[in-house]
Amino acid sequence: LLTAAHCAPILESGPRTSLEPSLRILAVHPEADLLLAELEEPAEVPPLAIADETFLAPGDRAVVAGFGRTGTHVGGRLRVATQRVVSVADTLVVTGAGGSGVCSGDSGGPLLARDDEGALRIVGVLERGSLSCRARGRFRNLSTVRRWLWEHGVAPAATSPTLEECEDYAGQCVRGRVVRCLGRVITEACGAHERCSEETGTAECALAEACDEPAFGSCAGDRLVQCVGGRRVETRCSSACGGPGTCGFDPQNGAAVCLRAP
Repeated sequence: LLTAAHCAPILESGPRTSLEPSLRILAVHPEADLLLAELEEPAEVPPLAIADETFLAPGDRAVVAGFGRTGTHVGGRLRVATQRVVSVADTLVVTGAGGSGVCSGDSGGPLLARDDEGALRIVGVLERGSLSCRARGRFRNLSTVRRWLWEHGVAPAATSPTLEECEDYAGQCVRGRVVRCLGRVITEACGAHERCSEETGTAECALAEACDEPAFGSCAGDRLVQCVGGRRVETRCSSACGGPGTCGFDPQNGAAVCLRAP
């Protein structure tokens, strides 16, 4: 089990209920806020592989998960939300464009993303949650500590779960590639002068257009359209807000954002 090192006091205190597993701490990273622990009994779910390289880029989508608070509720229930990657370095910074975000109690939780083959990878571990539940999340980029992970027996698995719920990604754009499910996951890289587009209702490679979106972005139906790094990036708001959502405009600065549906 990989989590944040500052969660050690909670782990060392032992299970608080009969539903919580017993853990044994194996190692704490000397610099990064990371901790490795071992379950005393085998888990009932298969482990996920850790990404051994950085395949995310600004504008990509990733999924956060945790049992922490929300803006209106106490924690204790697993929640997930799709976020947009803002920057990639030793720390991976993600944002829900003000609609959702990691919160107090989510520390040590994973940042999940699918690689070019559709395999689900753990790419980051949350260093700190947000008191507002809307601020940007900052995750330790696990590819930067892969040597430490390997030294302690954690290596990327040869295989990991692919797109189990394939219909969720069938005909969608994932990091600029077309992803479909035809009995198995099929990915298609677009050409040098093409981009992945969902404008026709399904993903396809289309001729690339100059990125001439307004500085604050725009809305195309339920899709948020932005220029990120000189390229056009589309985010489906119906999945980017951790639930039903729509594209709209922030009344404070006029920027196009994904909003939770009322």
